[in-house]
Amino acid sequence: MTHENRARIIIRETNGTRIDVKNQDMFSIIQILQLPYLKTKELIILCPGSEIQQVRNLITEISSLINAKKLDKLRTKQFYWRCVPDEADEFIEFLKLLNENELEMIHNDMNNFSSDQMKEVGGMKQWMNAKEIWLGNGEVSSVDQFLHVHNCNVYFSKLEVEDIWKMILSFQSRDLPIGSSFDLFTENPPKLDDVFKMYKVVPNHQPIIPDDIGIIGRHTQRFKTGSDDKMLVVRNTELGIRGNVLKKD
Repeated sequence: MTHENRARIIIRETNGTRIDVKNQDMFSIIQILQLPYLKTKELIILCPGSEIQQVRNLITEISSLINAKKLDKLRTKQFYWRCVPDEADEFIEFLKLLNENELEMIHNDMNNFSSDQMKEVGGMKQWMNAKEIWLGNGEVSSVDQFLHVHNCNVYFSKLEVEDIWKMILSFQSRDLPIGSSFDLFTENPPKLDDVFKMYKVVPNHQPIIPDDIGIIGRHTQRFKTGSDDKMLVVRNTELGIRGNVLKKD
């Protein structure tokens, strides 16, 4: 998804149909969202800083219609947000407009979140019910708001050893589907050896990727999960820590 020089809203229906609404027709999206047969798979919001007021106006209008019971909360499986400015206020307000029982994936690679904003969004039903969350520029400082997901890809301002261990335990203790994963990124990530030392885990390097064999500083550890036929494979990469739920050998 590229940066935009104008405001756009894109809807992809479950049948593959794509509806693309550009800035001058922004409010026509409300009529589209009211269509009874509309089954939305993806709702994509793209907006440069110069056009953000249009998105703010749209949020106000949709919120008023929902409060007046003239429009249901927006139903979509996946929500993509690519808007500036860096602050996350508009993202949070738009997220409130989405149906919490339908939303499965949240993708935002633009905004920075303050600790208060992260706590606010982490307590929203839309967030808590989502199975997949991507924050590519979140400057997040804790994993606590991501321990419920099946898949996450998050950039941290700083990643602590305790956070890595929390995420490992979360994935290890649940019977998650094969393919579930976490990617925790930061500029200077801790090594898995540091995690193991703090929590008294015996290191057992068992690479599953040929490129990791013989590379100094790389480590792959296999953990048991809530299912006898699955394992959690955790490895450190150049930019962070990655975990994958895989079928046992």
